[in-house]
Amino acid sequence: MKRFLNIALLFLATILLMHWLTPLEITNFLVICILIFLLIFITFLQVSRSASKKLTTPVYVVMTISSLIVSIVVLVFITMGSTFGGDWKTQTILYQHKHAKNRTMEYQMRDVGAAGYNRRVIDKTSIIPFVAWIRRTDPKEIVDTDQWTELNIEINELGLDNSGP
Repeated sequence: MKRFLNIALLFLATILLMHWLTPLEITNFLVICILIFLLIFITFLQVSRSASKKLTTPVYVVMTISSLIVSIVVLVFITMGSTFGGDWKTQTILYQHKHAKNRTMEYQMRDVGAAGYNRRVIDKTSIIPFVAWIRRTDPKEIVDTDQWTELNIEINELGLDNSGP
């Protein structure tokens, strides 16, 4: 059991570090929250297991429940302090690669509350659901039409009203 928890801890830490430090992006905020919760919970579980080797079973149960409560509290504070608007939402799929159908160029926006919206144009390669390799691109850059098909599909994941004045 200890070996399994150590492997799970290493795997979760690696995935989250890759999300934060590389262009690999977990595209669903709920998945990120679940991974952070599991990482914190397993860490506290390991600490409580190592601290309670000489303790009785009821004390171990109390330590496990307290590690669960601490994990939930820490997760709430992490999610409140991180990008509050959540994940980026695709507004328009601009282009699709002719040979790699899982690769698209997308216009995305993220709601940042009273400050408005952050905007970006990305070259997105979907690896599996909720995981993609993201590269920011310059929207003014000319796209090679030999490799890309223009789509301009309106997705509007933010649900913005496009009926202007």
